[in-house]
Amino acid sequence: RRAWAERDYERGINLESRGDWQGAEQVDRRGLSQAPQNGKLHFALARVLYLQQEYQPALSEAELAEATYSDSHLVVLKARILDRMGRGAQALENYRRALRLDPTLRTVRPDIERLEESQRAQP
Repeated sequence: RRAWAERDYERGINLESRGDWQGAEQVDRRGLSQAPQNGKLHFALARVLYLQQEYQPALSEAELAEATYSDSHLVVLKARILDRMGRGAQALENYRRALRLDPTLRTVRPDIERLEESQRAQP
């Protein structure tokens, strides 16, 4: 089962890279049916749901991924989802956490600055 799930993970990544997000979603879900605790597959599914602007399901998948998988990019994805959902304080917390996990992440600094400025501007 794990081998099939890993194979589906690779297929999903391939489909995602080609912009076939619905195909990637199907393959990721099939892989999760074989290995429901596979954090990489939950992370992959969260990404394609985010790309399809399905933010609440993407957040749920990201949280499931965190239970068994640790990666700064997963934390960035969670922050981006929260940001799109208008949950700036939680997004900022996750962007900061991602930067602590990987100080070389350059893409999150502008998001951190934007959200900090937004918080300062609030009465």
